[in-house]
Amino acid sequence: MQNPVGELAQLSFVYDGVKKLSFYNTTGQLVLKTTVTEDFVSINTSSFAKGVYLIQCQSEMGNEVLKMVKE
Repeated sequence: MQNPVGELAQLSFVYDGVKKLSFYNTTGQLVLKTTVTEDFVSINTSSFAKGVYLIQCQSEMGNEVLKMVKE
């Protein structure tokens, strides 16, 4: 993912299977939760306020946390 993001956050994954994505703002509030199966996804972030978000990605391969900056 490239930072900062505008109205779309584009995520790519190197592994197949189901991925559960949870987007949290800096206060720890869950702002979006979705499940994807594609290797490349675009997430609409137009309703997100400007700031920093953490994306928790859960899959069969394990857990990963990504940092996203919304313009």
